[in-house]
Amino acid sequence: KDKLPRVGWKKTFFKKDKLFSEFNDQKFYYVHSYKVKIKNNKNLIGHSYYGKSKIVSAINYKNIFGFQFHPEKSGEVGLELLKKLIQRY
Repeated sequence: KDKLPRVGWKKTFFKKDKLFSEFNDQKFYYVHSYKVKIKNNKNLIGHSYYGKSKIVSAINYKNIFGFQFHPEKSGEVGLELLKKLIQRY
């Protein structure tokens, strides 16, 4: 992990996927101080940018999902994402 202070609404870009495509290019709320480095890019499902740097925003391994943003604090779009995840799994 690298230290990276980041607070606010950022556009998030998701891979084309049955679940996440509809959330591509939406803004989610971020509040964190670190960025994640992943070992396997096939687990990357979403990213955002910090300046010109591409930052991991969402990962998936089997039925485990992790988000660098806070869906629960991201208004309607975040709640809809959580709802879709619950319905899918």
